[in-house]
Amino acid sequence: MNSRRAVIIVASDRAASGVYVDESGPVARDWLTARGWQAAVEVTHDGDPVRDLLSTLIHLPDPPDLILTSGGTGIGPRDLTPEATRAVIDRDIPGIAEAMRWAALQANPPVPTAALSRAVAGVADRTLIINLPGSPAAVRTSLDAIDDVIAHAVAQLHGGDHGQVVAGASGELRGGGAGAVVHSCGGHRHVAPSDGLRGAGQATVLLAEVTAAPLEQPPFDVPSLTALVADRACGAVATFTGLIRDHDGNRAVEALAYEAHPDAARILADLASWVASEVAACHNDHLRVSVVHRAAIPADGGGSVDGADVTLAVGQVAVNIVVAASHRGAALACVSALIDALKVHVPIWKNQHYPNAPAEWLGA
Repeated sequence: MNSRRAVIIVASDRAASGVYVDESGPVARDWLTARGWQAAVEVTHDGDPVRDLLSTLIHLPDPPDLILTSGGTGIGPRDLTPEATRAVIDRDIPGIAEAMRWAALQANPPVPTAALSRAVAGVADRTLIINLPGSPAAVRTSLDAIDDVIAHAVAQLHGGDHGQVVAGASGELRGGGAGAVVHSCGGHRHVAPSDGLRGAGQATVLLAEVTAAPLEQPPFDVPSLTALVADRACGAVATFTGLIRDHDGNRAVEALAYEAHPDAARILADLASWVASEVAACHNDHLRVSVVHRAAIPADGGGSVDGADVTLAVGQVAVNIVVAASHRGAALACVSALIDALKVHVPIWKNQHYPNAPAEWLGA
């Protein structure tokens, strides 16, 4: 299997608010998976949330090779994706955006409004970031125009020497100068002194678990996890509960079956420790974290360890995250960064069941 990984960020206030179901993200994802990529789609609001998500992704211990954004590249008051991208890239690659605009102008029929696109492309350490248009057809046209360029650029980034790799809390962060750790704080890039020179923040992961047990009841429900992280020094508790929804893009979904790699819990624990430590140092806060994902863990001979079939119906809980902190900013930032990191890096796959079509594995 090809190990190249990509994340598609859909920048749309209406899609993020549930006004309509985005179709551009699935188009980009399908285009990438057909070429051997592992790809995930994230939908967020326009503007600062795009910058925050980009910053989180590029500062992960093992960042994606490619980040595509969809939408927000025009001249409307909320079209701020190019500004969000410029805030995180180290070097721009104007030729990629020019190639995409030219392809749209030369299409049959041509798309004259492509001349209004302010899309940019660039590099953040070893991650290639490209702004795409917001319409599904334009996404496909743009990607077809730079098909060979993407593969070549990613190969160059991983074959060259760009930046310095420096140790983070429990992994590696890319970028920064000697003796520094780069991390995301409030959606902005910061370079903080490493080791003992950093802030006095502390992070404790009390539970990081992958289990076949239901997450709607003890010991893995939100009230139980909240009690676990409770501390007299913590004045804020932030929670995230991921539920099974009834659609993926424009396709109806009736259930999901989750299966995890045997090392998934260890990887989740390491990732939670790294994310929490980075947020704690950034906010100079005290964090206590619990995170649980529901999935079957296959034994060597196939099937799950306990024989459980982890198939979740619409509305059931797939993941719970609870973070306690002294202040709400740190708690909210940790929850947001941890769920983003979990979706990209923890080896948990889902078999998506459709009402009138065969089930398919996603992320495998």
